[in-house]
Amino acid sequence: MYNICRPFILHNDFLPPSREVHQDWDYLSYGYYDGISVGKNLFSEGAIDLKRLWKYSVERSTLMTGKCQEQVIFGFRSDEDERWENSFWDENVQKKYPFLFLSLLQFKNSEKTTEFCKECREFEKAMTNEEEGYRAVTYLTLDNSDLILILLSRNYLSGAELVDSLHRGAGSIAERISLFNWSLCYSFTVASLYREILNGDNGPEEEILPFVYIHAIEQSPGSVDHIYNQIKDVVGEEYLNKEKQSTLGCNDELIILKDVPWSKFRLLYQDNSGILNHSNEFYQNYLTGVTTIIGTPHEMKKVANGRFIRVSESDKGKTDSESLSSMLRKAFGKMDLINNTDCVRCHNLKKDLYQTLNVLQRFETTFFSDYVFRTLLMPLHMVKNIMEKAHTIEEKDKLFESFYDLFKGISLYAQNSVKSDRQFTQSLDYNIRIYQTPVKLNAFYNAYIYNLKEYLNSMENEQGVLHNYEFIACPGITDNMQVRELFDSLTDEEKIFIASIPENQMYDVRLMFVMLSHEVGHFVGKDIRNRKIRVKCIEKILSHVTIHYYRISLQGELPEEIPEGYWKGLEKELKTRLKEKMEQQKSSDYIRKRYVDISEEEIKKLEKDLEKYGVYSSILNLLLQESMKEILEESEELFSYLLEDTFMVTMKKADLKNAERERKKLRRKIQKITNEWLTDSPWNKTMTNLSASMDLLIENFKECVADVIGILTLRLSMFDYLDSVIQSNSDQGRIDIVNTKALVRCALVVYCMENPGDDLRYYWSDKEIQVIDESGNGRVRDFKNAICEFLDEYFKGKESPKKLPEIAAYKKSAVNILYDSSVLQQLGGYLSVCRRTFEERNSKEIRSQQKELINVYKLQQENNIETFILGVQKYIFDYQNVVTEKMGELVGEN
Repeated sequence: MYNICRPFILHNDFLPPSREVHQDWDYLSYGYYDGISVGKNLFSEGAIDLKRLWKYSVERSTLMTGKCQEQVIFGFRSDEDERWENSFWDENVQKKYPFLFLSLLQFKNSEKTTEFCKECREFEKAMTNEEEGYRAVTYLTLDNSDLILILLSRNYLSGAELVDSLHRGAGSIAERISLFNWSLCYSFTVASLYREILNGDNGPEEEILPFVYIHAIEQSPGSVDHIYNQIKDVVGEEYLNKEKQSTLGCNDELIILKDVPWSKFRLLYQDNSGILNHSNEFYQNYLTGVTTIIGTPHEMKKVANGRFIRVSESDKGKTDSESLSSMLRKAFGKMDLINNTDCVRCHNLKKDLYQTLNVLQRFETTFFSDYVFRTLLMPLHMVKNIMEKAHTIEEKDKLFESFYDLFKGISLYAQNSVKSDRQFTQSLDYNIRIYQTPVKLNAFYNAYIYNLKEYLNSMENEQGVLHNYEFIACPGITDNMQVRELFDSLTDEEKIFIASIPENQMYDVRLMFVMLSHEVGHFVGKDIRNRKIRVKCIEKILSHVTIHYYRISLQGELPEEIPEGYWKGLEKELKTRLKEKMEQQKSSDYIRKRYVDISEEEIKKLEKDLEKYGVYSSILNLLLQESMKEILEESEELFSYLLEDTFMVTMKKADLKNAERERKKLRRKIQKITNEWLTDSPWNKTMTNLSASMDLLIENFKECVADVIGILTLRLSMFDYLDSVIQSNSDQGRIDIVNTKALVRCALVVYCMENPGDDLRYYWSDKEIQVIDESGNGRVRDFKNAICEFLDEYFKGKESPKKLPEIAAYKKSAVNILYDSSVLQQLGGYLSVCRRTFEERNSKEIRSQQKELINVYKLQQENNIETFILGVQKYIFDYQNVVTEKMGELVGEN
């Protein structure tokens, strides 16, 4: 199977136009767009590589010099080989059929695109007639439209009539395609002429254009008169309307040509000499912009069998039932916060919210694809629920702050989603587009997130309460995927997240599924993360790391070697004190002592919140650091043995005065070490201290368990997992990750997944390593080898224990605390518990959901681009139907 990705570049040279001839344009266009270029197949040797779309977009961006705007639309198809499609774009064919009509088609029932596309090859045959002078090719698209139709024609009128018949479902084409059960919402067509024919001595076949409308914007009042006179000299006065007409709006004047021959009409648009070409001196002196509309006669015959009928755009909203967005708008309108007339920011919120809902209503009642807006309705409905729980000033401050982030995310999502829609393509050139992410890919990822969070949420069993989560995935100005919670701390039962995705990563479908599974795994499925067990592990690790820090720092400071048992006992003692201090911090007595002028009601609330949220990573981090700080600052007796041992060893030398001096010296040294451990340096945030160490530990606990959740959900292979980590780091410029903390994180995950357990259904066997070795991927193989060496050293005991590290090197980076078997064993043990919880909660009742997730992940392995795109569309429409039904239930309750 040979896959094709053909880029079509639509150029808009408008307000103001550039003065140079655009040598890179293959066609000159009439209408909103000024030119079209047709690129070469981006899929090298027919292999699917969507990342080439991103690279191509980057290449196009670097070529832009401020002369014009452009939009790239990618067409996809799969053939037995490349010969037929390549021959369609042969230069000789383009000369023979110089007129190009690029039509973006959207079906009334887009979910049936799979059925329609099975007929595409027959449709192409029906639309091809070399005797009559036209031929056609179709492409699938990842943008809003369902199909791209390219029609090449020997003359303009027959091609335009064919497209118009297709658009209207009537006329000459209707009978020919009546066998195809297609029904269009609308079509949008760009008509163009091959530039070599435009500028050549021999133009296209002679024909008479019934009428042409030339909309002109003057450089200065009255300057269009010069253009009018020049047009009269070129084409002849008999083809001009007797006088130009002034217009209001964007354009200043309208010039009408009637029954003008192509041989004369094309002279107006030739490079340099054509009066209506941007490169012409008269144009540059007297015009700012020109839009040319060529009219064609059309037949208004009805199709006999009525199976191919154009549906007007207004039909979509004509239904007896109220739209979902309208019902949601009414629900918001009943809220006190929205209707608070005494609060200025409430007025601002009301305005922004209603404007957003108005846009969604327009999506729902016009021919935008439904999945564009329905992705946003569920989060907005949850926002309504969250708003009802904001009562205090602090809660309302948080609410308003998050609202603006929400509107920003919705704006980015909506702008990108409609970039290739008919309404958008006809907007003015000043609308700067940062993103060109394929709309269906973005919808695809939102659909996957929704189904993934539903699956993971089914595993929660915390007091029998299921939590609700909503995500909005949209392009973001970031170098790596970022997910942030909105309206956090306002409610624990309902949470909304914005996932900002770098445009380049959008095109790597396999990487996106792995990363999305990881990111959603951070937030959904609380029970899997076993937070209470995590607290115990971190308490033990922190006690070990703290004592280890003192031990390393005291090298060469003690008169004799201290037994290993002493250090272990010290760790145990510190762990006991740490646990007691953690419990103290949550007590009402401690809260009352810490906070001044706090009411009993506030004390009880804070006590309750600490008990509930104390296991959450951010609060846990603060509690542990505060507890450790108080212990070390208050507990000089913790190191009394060292002080007394130093004193007694020196005393044996019969030097009492010197013994006391050595004890004081050691006490000062311990105090210095304590200060270093507890002080967060503003100059080096990564040096080894309590704060950096805690951040690093929390990070590894969170990242590793999210990795494991993603692996178990999609049943990822070791190769896919390691390759995705390498790719993600490479995207951020970290090419060599062997000597970074990523090595520790991946080694912990591999250690967890290699253990088959007693009854665990999925694990990585030795075959996984064999697959990597035989893959030919050197980066993955080298990374795997580094991980194996790491595991042999720290988990499998194949090397003798290391000596204590050198002090300066150890303190240079907090990452050094991870290179410790005791720390790693605790982390690995915790991951194993989480893995087992996942498998236990992954009951037979929900495994069908997991199977669907795995199947859609495997879609990226498809070697047929048409099968892939149609699979994406089906997944999107299945998601759309589920969300529509659920949203109907929710807004119906209000």
